[in-house]
Amino acid sequence: MLVDNVFYLGIRHHGPGSADSVLRALASFAADKILLEGPAEAAPLLAQINHPQLQPPVAQLFYATDQPAEAVFYPYTRFSPEWQTLCYAQQSQTPLEFFDLPQTHALALKRNGSVQETEAEEGNSPLEAIDSLTLDFDPLDLLAHAAGFEDGEQWWEQMVEQNPQEGEIFTAIAEAMSVVRTAIEAERPLSLREQYREAWMRRCIRQARKDGYQKIAVVCGAWHVPALVQPITAKQDTALLKGLPKTKINATWIPWTYSRISRCSGYGAGVASPGWYDYLWERNQTDSSHYAVSSGWITRAARLLRTQGLDISPASVIDAVRLAEALATLRDRHPPNPSDMTEAMQTLFGLGDPTALRLLDERLWVSERLGQVPDDMPQTPLQQDFQHQLKSLRLQKEAVEKLLELDLRTDSGRNRSVLLYRLQLLGITWGSVSKDSRSKGTFKETWQLQWRPEFELSLIERNLWGTAIASAAAAFALAELSQAGSLALLLEGLQQLLLADLPAAVSSAMGVLQARAATTNQIDELMLALPGLVRIVRYGDVRATDTAALKQLVASLTVRINIGLINQCRQLDEDTARTMADALATVNSALQLLDEAELNTAWQQVLVRLAATDGIQGVLCGKCYRLLENAHVINAEAVAEALSLALSRAEEPAQAAGWLEGLLNGTGLALLHDDSLRQVLDTYICGLTRERFEAITPLLRRTFATFAFGERRSLLDKVLYDAPATGLSLAEPDFDHTQAALVLPLLDCILGVTHNHG
Repeated sequence: MLVDNVFYLGIRHHGPGSADSVLRALASFAADKILLEGPAEAAPLLAQINHPQLQPPVAQLFYATDQPAEAVFYPYTRFSPEWQTLCYAQQSQTPLEFFDLPQTHALALKRNGSVQETEAEEGNSPLEAIDSLTLDFDPLDLLAHAAGFEDGEQWWEQMVEQNPQEGEIFTAIAEAMSVVRTAIEAERPLSLREQYREAWMRRCIRQARKDGYQKIAVVCGAWHVPALVQPITAKQDTALLKGLPKTKINATWIPWTYSRISRCSGYGAGVASPGWYDYLWERNQTDSSHYAVSSGWITRAARLLRTQGLDISPASVIDAVRLAEALATLRDRHPPNPSDMTEAMQTLFGLGDPTALRLLDERLWVSERLGQVPDDMPQTPLQQDFQHQLKSLRLQKEAVEKLLELDLRTDSGRNRSVLLYRLQLLGITWGSVSKDSRSKGTFKETWQLQWRPEFELSLIERNLWGTAIASAAAAFALAELSQAGSLALLLEGLQQLLLADLPAAVSSAMGVLQARAATTNQIDELMLALPGLVRIVRYGDVRATDTAALKQLVASLTVRINIGLINQCRQLDEDTARTMADALATVNSALQLLDEAELNTAWQQVLVRLAATDGIQGVLCGKCYRLLENAHVINAEAVAEALSLALSRAEEPAQAAGWLEGLLNGTGLALLHDDSLRQVLDTYICGLTRERFEAITPLLRRTFATFAFGERRSLLDKVLYDAPATGLSLAEPDFDHTQAALVLPLLDCILGVTHNHG
């Protein structure tokens, strides 16, 4: 739209057709000044536009100097109209100025919480205000539905992105968007931030005219064009913009990814398929024929599917291209759009099943492209240290997931592992380590790496904690640990500090842990913390870490647990007791792993006293006897005697069942190999009255259901071939053995055994 020698080019922020049309319009119009949507603070970044290392997708990052977490990103792809405008201005040496509201005001407004507010006299809720940066709907949907399209994305792609045109298209876009804005603003007012932005844009246009420029090209979002051509006076805009708050801003380029450009990432100006748009841009610069576009894309999809083991023949590719063209013709559109090609590939490649094509969503339609920025870009000291370590350790940032196997016996492997753990402490989860890779003292670690653009901002934020990765990680982790609400969290943090090779921070964290352990009355917290600490000691040996102080801490925690355990186990309900029984087993395993004779002996003595304590749940008693027998502190005869006492008629059924649950510990091997134990249980069950048998059977079923199928079958064999029990016949003299025998074949079938009951 040309108004008073100002050419308004309304664009979609990431669209190859828009970019192509903008380049054609700029070349035809030959402007002597270009105003581009973007904050004024981006001006110093223009110097890097022609730098060979600045490869999109990239983003302009603006952050508050005093609060780096307060930041905004302005992403660019090679198919973004803004990026192509920047390149055109550089090549043609046309003066270019960013004319959006400066971030020095925008971030200050956001800090004050006023970006979404409307005028007080309007009486509207902030949630009802329209803000183009945070729209919860697509304005183009109104036009799309009127034209018979499902949504604005499909309409815009069909009308603009796949059909680059000359300047007339921008007049049509401006007129259509004017109708849309009129309809929307009749129901919802503009937010203050939107009013500020558009007032600032109008002021910049007036200033360009005042500076003597005769032909001004304005490249901005199509949404803004109707507001920029409105007859609003300079006095009105000046009054609105008076007294805007300010904050100091820093700006830089950072790498970006296509996944962050996609709409599913939550990015307000995102597009559904950045990979597809990148392909469209590439094709538009070479061969833009409709058939070449669809055939090239489907061929690329087939090539990717072949790398994943799917057999896609050339004939299937040809048929898929023809089917996509036919579908587009039947739907009265040309060329085929993504839905046409997806349906064609699903039919020919997946035989109607969409499952096989899901790989294309991430790898092809969205793409995994990661941009690049020059090494000499302004950086914080922490960023510089990070880049130095990347080069030293030969690590590369990649958007695609990648497995990295490290050998901790080598300097390179240890140093890479240390860097990744230090980044985790800083909240930069570039890599996640497989727990199995170090759970058994192995010298190898397997990491899964995937770089995300927001990590760059995290590096800037964490610069407040130190100028180097090591010092910042230590300071930040200790600050987080000071707020930890449990010993388990403290232990987890301590383990991370050890793995990150930060000995001074480890010493400080141990002091915090010891102080917390000395004052806590929650023995269960100590029991949860102890196994992790033992693992640190054992795993520290693999890294040649000095763990002498940690062993002293283990001893101190064990003493605290031994002192308070019995009292902690009194008056527990059934569920809590079962959790405590698991904790007993975990602590027992940890102390066995540590293999300190004195600590093990003291722990076993506590288990003996706990098993003999009145008023505790049966599951705890049974668990104590199981652990003590496994440690050869007591023998099988003592266990059988204790079980016989626990199963006496004086005990409640729930208590007896709990005792068995704790003792058997999810396995029937004890019953299979210990005849005396099995006989005690058999005698107990056969001696039950009908009422007690009915009461305890569901409880026993819970325990026996945890046995392996083979164990249950072997137990049945034992019952069938051992001497018959007599307890039941004594208690029930009228019991009909003949009728009971009729049930046995069905029982055999259920249990999967074969016997002759002849």
